[in-house]
Amino acid sequence: ITHRPMEASEQSVLTDLGARPYGMRLHLAELSNEAVRQMIISRRGGELPENLMALIEGLAQGNPLFVEELVETIYEVSSLRMEGGRWVLDSELESIPRLPANIHGVVLARLDRLDDTARAVVKVASVVGGQFEAHLVAHLSPGNPTPAACEEVLIHLERRGLLRSEEGVNETTPGAKRVY
Repeated sequence: ITHRPMEASEQSVLTDLGARPYGMRLHLAELSNEAVRQMIISRRGGELPENLMALIEGLAQGNPLFVEELVETIYEVSSLRMEGGRWVLDSELESIPRLPANIHGVVLARLDRLDDTARAVVKVASVVGGQFEAHLVAHLSPGNPTPAACEEVLIHLERRGLLRSEEGVNETTPGAKRVY
């Protein structure tokens, strides 16, 4: 069972699980600011401007998923360019649209920026399940896109970091069916 911290009155539900041989409690602490910086550098191949780093650190509060989504959002909505191993913002920080204050808002905002076709494919894929192939999503999508057209959308979504293909299968493998 995976869960967020609970109130003391709710913890009795989990008391017995810790005593069982297959039970294990794993406390995940928030990332330090340095770990957040390293994650951003790893994700984008260079440091963001200091004011953006501080903004992400403050909003994400050490939540790695939130860090990842904020970085992708900033990358999508701002004019960043790489210069000397660092990302440089071509405009003022104030020109970046207001960033949502929670992970739910960031993910919704990223989905809202998709075109109608990509948004429809995401909706179908989210219902199909954790693993799927493009032809299945194409068959179930409104407007009946071809599997090849659906595959293009899925590759675009993967490049934007909204989904991941199965390890070892990529668009350069001739004849391979990508599993997402």
